[in-house]
Amino acid sequence: PSDGVVVDLHPTGYVSSAGVALLVELATRAREQGVPLALRISAGSRVARVLELTGLRSSLPVEVR
Repeated sequence: PSDGVVVDLHPTGYVSSAGVALLVELATRAREQGVPLALRISAGSRVARVLELTGLRSSLPVEVR
């Protein structure tokens, strides 16, 4: 996003529950402060799978590439 924050998770092979909690907290704070945020993930990656299994894929600002 323009003038926002992009978190590129393409090279990330694993995300723990603490990592997921951090992404949720980041998204919440960005939304509260009106800062555009995008979490970039690879289609079919482990991170994508975790976000789908937890139900967060649809509630976080995810860009699949």
